[in-house]
Amino acid sequence: MSRLSEDEKIKVKEMTRAHVPPSQILISIKNENKENLTTMKQMYNYRQAIRKEDMEGRSVVQQLLSCLSKESYFYSYRASCTTDMVTDLFFSNKKAAQLLRQFYYVLIMDCTYKTNKYKMPLLQIVGCVPTGRNFVVGLTFLQDEKKDSFEWALRNARLLFDPNHLPEVIITDREYALIHAVDDVFSSSYHMLCTRHIAKNVEARARNETKNHLFALGVVGNRNRMVYAETEAEFEERLQHFKTTYVKRPNLLMYVENTWLFHVKKFVHAYTNKVLHFANRTTNRVESAHNALKRFLKTSTGSLDTIWTRVHAFLELQENEIKASFVRSANKDLHITVLHLLTQLTGKVSHLAIKKIMNEYNCHGVDSNPDTCGCYLRTSHGLPCAHEMRLLDEEGRGIKLNSVHVFWRTLHMEGSTYSSDDHHTQFEDDDNTLWSYFSIMMKQSSEVKKMYISQLEKMLHPKTNVLEEPSHDRKSKGRPTTRGSTKRDPSYFEHVEKKFPASKSGNKRKASTKEEPIPSEIPKFLLTYIHEYVIVSADGNCGYRSVAHQIYGSEDQWRRVRTDLYDFIERRLDFWARVWIKSIDEAWTTLHKINYCESSCPRQYWMSMDQMGPAIATMYNVILVVLDQIQIGTLTYLPLYAPEGSTNPEKLICVTFLRKFDHFVSVSLINNCPVLAIVGFWFKLHEDSVNGWDAPLKARVDEWNLIRG
Repeated sequence: MSRLSEDEKIKVKEMTRAHVPPSQILISIKNENKENLTTMKQMYNYRQAIRKEDMEGRSVVQQLLSCLSKESYFYSYRASCTTDMVTDLFFSNKKAAQLLRQFYYVLIMDCTYKTNKYKMPLLQIVGCVPTGRNFVVGLTFLQDEKKDSFEWALRNARLLFDPNHLPEVIITDREYALIHAVDDVFSSSYHMLCTRHIAKNVEARARNETKNHLFALGVVGNRNRMVYAETEAEFEERLQHFKTTYVKRPNLLMYVENTWLFHVKKFVHAYTNKVLHFANRTTNRVESAHNALKRFLKTSTGSLDTIWTRVHAFLELQENEIKASFVRSANKDLHITVLHLLTQLTGKVSHLAIKKIMNEYNCHGVDSNPDTCGCYLRTSHGLPCAHEMRLLDEEGRGIKLNSVHVFWRTLHMEGSTYSSDDHHTQFEDDDNTLWSYFSIMMKQSSEVKKMYISQLEKMLHPKTNVLEEPSHDRKSKGRPTTRGSTKRDPSYFEHVEKKFPASKSGNKRKASTKEEPIPSEIPKFLLTYIHEYVIVSADGNCGYRSVAHQIYGSEDQWRRVRTDLYDFIERRLDFWARVWIKSIDEAWTTLHKINYCESSCPRQYWMSMDQMGPAIATMYNVILVVLDQIQIGTLTYLPLYAPEGSTNPEKLICVTFLRKFDHFVSVSLINNCPVLAIVGFWFKLHEDSVNGWDAPLKARVDEWNLIRG
């Protein structure tokens, strides 16, 4: 049997309208009826017949407008005056207006691509609710990404807001046309730039200039220190440090200053912590919404009517998820360790708010003095900050519900977070406005009335509208390589990452790995201070090669380092036996292991840094820093003795031991960087000739401990 039965046709209709893929529908039918011989072509034909039946003779645009009207969407469009072809289309679910009445504080917007066969960019505007969920405010298919198009879309979005309750904060990436449109349409809103995009673009620029992934990570780390500055004075100080550190990279400095520091008030914490952004600093929310929407669309070749059916299903599911999150926060108790503070909040504010309050409460080093706090959570989140909770603790009181911003207390979709009088002003006056327009229309001549009737008929009865679909031959920002793919094109920083991959060429004991060894082995807080690194040859002499690179500028001088150390240690072997806690015989055995100069080195002749570290620092009169994932924080070596008249070492050298690869790497740290704690035995074993040599490092060690936390 190759035809579908009536029952099977009903099932195909139901599954099609539930957006089940044709192949899955066919599998389901064949599982129920093994005799069914329906082919994929017949399945596609029948699904097309279903679509034709649903359209009832309407065109694609007529079908779209009919569906939008039926589901009470707010929509607006622009069309070419010469071709009647739709050029721009904005639409918003009726639930978006309800959500905006309560959660109007933050908007995040960004364009995505490869969502439709017309190759039109899709501007998606999202907001957030107190449980951490996103909601789509509106979507706009744009003819281009120029200011006029963005401004048109934003003016339509503004109609969804009460004029007295516009967004506090709007977050975008550095799309200048969109930024200018935001400034014009939402001039009272505080505009912020996505910090993630800034970091990725700065990293890409640094990597493109230096071809060095680690250097780029260091640049980003120093940029982050500027971004995280809590005061303007602290920002200025860190900015000067950034300029000093990269003074030999004028092109990089010029890029950072002209491209990003021009917008410093849009992303540096010292400024943005003063506005109510509820922890939104990036466009991650809208990019997450792009990804979720594309999972529903499944293809980039859909027409306006088929796209809308999937978008509608996506928005309905989103509404359901938001409602469920509200119910969980209202009905499910969290495990709370300081119940006395949160008694009035349980079930009345979102779980996310309680977690943020708990994290703030656990802040160390904050007392009831506001000067020790900074009040970041109060000013940017509308939640009690650490010093407020310390005061409440001292007085034995809990947090009052009205001390939590109304945003976190709203666990429903209906109504509004502002007063009923304000609500009346905007929404009930819409009826009066319509009646006033109607009165004006009634006073017009019969010819003008016919024009009004024609326009109203197109709005109320879309089938009378003669609009055409957008053009199909538009050039987009990249045609998908696979037909129908919704995968976006790589960003600039992704092109750079591909051009200059993180993994560095060079011999390693595990040469097959594709991981970047330094970032994967060393904690991220260290990367800020690493200027560059060299992965030396992996022949068993890598420790000596790394030291040779630092001392003599070439790893090929590794035999010279072995000889230097052998001669130096032999002259005072009794001293080094005490340092190594060995007998003289055992010390001789260790010494003979240094005297091995073959290019292929067995494991027993590898460098042992706990033995050679103090000898290297003493012989070359240097500060030796060893970064080791296991022993991190304990390996800075100073000379144990020095010839008469010697001065404090000014040269600092650094090597890293990658335990995953059993390999030493030569590392260059930035000037005047913090240093790890000096190895403990130095204070017991150093001679008078080096007394006080630890003093100049004290501030740098303290800074290291502060950063590491």
